[in-house]
Amino acid sequence: MRKAVLLVAVMLAYWLMQPGQAMALECVQPGTLEERYQKHDGIIVAEVLEVAKGKSKHKIKLNVKQSFKGVEVDHITIQEDQYWEKDHRESQEGEEYLYYLKNIDGKWENQLCSPTGKLSLAGVELDYLKDKEIQLQPASEPPAIDASEAPAATDRTDDDDPQSRMIASSPEKGQPSDSGNSISGGLMIGLFSAIAVVLIVALLGMRRRK
Repeated sequence: MRKAVLLVAVMLAYWLMQPGQAMALECVQPGTLEERYQKHDGIIVAEVLEVAKGKSKHKIKLNVKQSFKGVEVDHITIQEDQYWEKDHRESQEGEEYLYYLKNIDGKWENQLCSPTGKLSLAGVELDYLKDKEIQLQPASEPPAIDASEAPAATDRTDDDDPQSRMIASSPEKGQPSDSGNSISGGLMIGLFSAIAVVLIVALLGMRRRK
């Protein structure tokens, strides 16, 4: 019996340590339109020209049609978390999106659970952003798919925490449902792994005492 329990604990620990399990979580709602605007470094309307898939992140070459914050050139390359694929919201070539981007070490990122969504679903957001549009300049040269150049990041708000709470919630009326804040996969993996290790150690201790 004790061997069976120990085996189940080991299998549970292995399952929890898989990255896909840690990331397969719900996203919280992203807040008001003003909060979304303040939290993100770059907000643009762009067409996807090319997608280069990687192991953990994809590189997306964009033709920027409109910019409302941060981005000042008409062509950029961004990084996108691979787990956008889990609910089929990844960027697809030929499609247009309203992107909410973060600038991390000079590179634009479409982070997991950002409010990014298809342009056709962004009517309410575009209405809010229309007075914030900035003029675009031609890029000095077409961006290579393996190089992401970006302007310096804007000031970030104090609540810009990369680790968000996990809750199940329905979409707000008039807002796209494919949105929210990202959840740290590394933190979740570490947490579940620690719990599993404690459980295994406890079971081994009980076995030795007997």
